[in-house]
This record gives sequence, C-alpha cells and structure tokens, in this order.
Amino acid sequence: MDLLFSFALIAALIFAGFLGNVFFNKTKFSDLILLMLLGLLVGPVFHILPEGVIVIFRDLNPFFASIALIILLFEGGMHLNFYHVLRELPKSSFFTLFNFLLTAVLSSIVLSFFGWDYLSGFLVGAILGGISSAVVVPLVSASRANENTKTFLTLESAITDALCVISVIALIQFIVSAGDIGLQGVLQNLFAAFSIATVIGAVVGILWLTILRDFHTLIQPGENLLTIAILFSLFSLVEFVGGNGTFAVLIFALVLGNSKTIMRFLRMQEIEIDSEIRSFQSEFAFFVKSFFFVYLGLIFDLGSFDLKIIGIATVLLIALILPRIISTTFLAKLVPQYLQDSFLIKSMMARGLAAAVLATLPLAMGVQGEFVVMIPQIVFLTILLTNIITSVGFYLNEQKEPVLIVPSEIEEIDLSKEKGKKPSEENEEEKEKLEFVKKEMPKMVLSEEKFHLNSKKN
Repeated sequence: MDLLFSFALIAALIFAGFLGNVFFNKTKFSDLILLMLLGLLVGPVFHILPEGVIVIFRDLNPFFASIALIILLFEGGMHLNFYHVLRELPKSSFFTLFNFLLTAVLSSIVLSFFGWDYLSGFLVGAILGGISSAVVVPLVSASRANENTKTFLTLESAITDALCVISVIALIQFIVSAGDIGLQGVLQNLFAAFSIATVIGAVVGILWLTILRDFHTLIQPGENLLTIAILFSLFSLVEFVGGNGTFAVLIFALVLGNSKTIMRFLRMQEIEIDSEIRSFQSEFAFFVKSFFFVYLGLIFDLGSFDLKIIGIATVLLIALILPRIISTTFLAKLVPQYLQDSFLIKSMMARGLAAAVLATLPLAMGVQGEFVVMIPQIVFLTILLTNIITSVGFYLNEQKEPVLIVPSEIEEIDLSKEKGKKPSEENEEEKEKLEFVKKEMPKMVLSEEKFHLNSKKN
C-alpha cells in the first residue's frame, strides 16, 4: 500500500465519518452500522485493501480496541453529572452483574444443544456477556433519553468491560489449571481492579486539575495533547498495577467534567475546564469512532463462516436478548423513572472489539478442545448481528413520540419561581430536583410518585 493511497484512505475515512454523522442527524438511524458495512466492502467483499494489510490490522486488534475504549469513554465521561453517577452506580452495577451471569448461563445451555460442554459454553457467554462502550456511549450521548438513563448505560458499558476481561481470563486459567482457581480469586481480582482504578483515576484527575489551574499560562498552548498524554499514561499505569484501565479513564473523565463540583467538595480553589479541551476531545473522539467501526468491518473474515457457525451465532442471540429484556423489565418496575427509556435500554446490546479481543484468548492461552477454534468466528458474527439489532432498536426508539402521563394527584408546580422564596444554595439535592423537573418532564412517563419541591401555588 503506497503513501498516496494511505492519505486518500485517511481522507475517505474522515469524509465517511462526517457523512455518516449527517445521515444520523437527519434520519436518527445509527451511522455505526454504516461504517461497519463500509469496512466490510473495502476489505472482505471487494478486497480494496490488500490481504496482507488486513492481516496486520487483525494482529493490532488489542491496540485499536484499547485506543477506542480510552477515547470514547473519556468523551462520554466528560459529560456525566457527578451526582447522577453517585445515584446510578449501585443500580447499574447490579444490573450489569445480573445481565452478565444470566447471559453466560443461557449461552452455556444454548450451546449444549450443539454438542458443546457446559464450561466452554459458559466461556463464550462470558466473552459476550457485556455491551461495548465504543458503541453504546456515542449512541446514548446522541439520544433523547433522560440524563439518568444516559449515566446508567455509560456506567454499565464501563463496568461490563472490566467484568468480561477479568472473568474470561479467570475462566481460562481455571480450565487450563484444571480448577486450581476458585470463585474467591475471581471476586478478589474484580474488587482489586475496580478499587485501584477508582483511586488512581480520581487522584490523577485532581492533580491534573490543580496543574491546569496553577500553571495555565505555561501549559495552555499544549493542554489538549497533554491531556491525551495523561490519559494514555493513566491507562498504562493502572493496567500495570493490576487495575482496570478503562474504568480509571472513566473516573478521570468524571473528575475533569465536574471540575467545579469536585474542587468545591474538596474545599479547593475551583477551576472550569477550558471549552477548547472539550471541543478538541469531541473531534478526536469523532475520528476514533469513525476509524473504529470501519476497522471492525475490515477485520471480519467472511471466508471462515459456514452454515454451522451462522446457525450457532443466530441461536446464540437468544441468550443475549432474553437477559436484557428480563433485567430491563424488572428495572422499569422497580425504578419507574426508567420506564420511558426501557426500549432504549433493551436495544443497547451491541458487542464490540473487547469481545473480539477476548475471543482470541482461549487458543492463545492454551485451552484445548474441538470447539475452541470456533469461538472467534462465532463471536465475530455475533458482534455484527448485535450491532445491527442495536442500530435498528435505536432508530425505532428515536422515532417514538414522547408520552406524558400525569397522575391526577400530582401537585401543580410553579417552575418559574416561588413566591418570595428561592432554593437554598446549600441544598444541592433540592436544586437538582428542580432542574431535573424543568428538563425531563416533557420526556418522562410519570409514575404514581409525587414530586415534592416545597413549592406553593401562587
């Protein structure tokens, strides 16, 4: 591949990403699946890229997966609200764990009908047990879902990446070592990974805010690229000491995106993140997103798929769809605020490059068995199918008219101002409720709950 062709390819990639974004804004049909199809056409279908180049791309799979996760999670985390994260984290963690376990169990049962042993089936379920941050974060950010739902799904996608990686590695070690590693070891690894990521991500975020505040004049010309450098350094450090790098990136982004709130909470001098940093990160994330999904289409090996693989992957979708429907239904009943966005939550089931990377580990780490060689093909086809389902589901959700059901007992709320009263500046919870009602009332299906904002009729 010569130099001129490489430059033309990069230009075409940027144009494709831009046109896909315009198409999305006009139609609300996800541009992600279109970029994947473009990759399929350029690579496996018409062979515009030489086979040797595609083989190199496949070998760089873990590198590109990490880059995409870092940049897209950072971009999504910058827009999260600190108080929403604190409120949604317990629900999101339980929801993610329930989905993961049910997916793994059902996958094991489904694959047993094709002659697989239960442990190999459970391993495939663990590989496919989590949604992709790189797919979910851009979609929910552009959706009309309420902020709680956006925070919930972003947290789920971040938690699930770490859960899948740690669980799959532990399962492979269990298989190879004939059961020497137990459940206790897996839980200890999970707790350690998230604890290390949270502490280091928060500390580095606060330190970087302090540097941006105190040495702004000195570093201002290069603060955008320096932030990227800090991001990559943070990911490497956390992974090196045994934590989960992607979750650390999310915590770091949360600290930067809520800089005033965090610094005020720590009783430190406040700082507002420069809008240029946010703009630069958004454009960088746009390029990474465009490249990521074209790349995902490029690395598919269509020649390795036969009717048996297609049949297994298609039936396996049941084990991915059913847990999401069950868990979302329970979630909407227990927490009525998610009822309006329940269809969107059910639709966000796309798998991505993290699953593709994990699919190559069983063979690489020495797992034996007649079914092991089939895992990468099954997982890759499932990635394509789940992305199609997510794109169609997202489109249908965005076409729905928002419904507003207001119970007769709900009190009339004067949102303009209270008579002779203002919300207390110290009462953050009261202010947040008021802002929530102002912003989200037109979108939500209101349950039988009553909103009490201590307001009176004029």
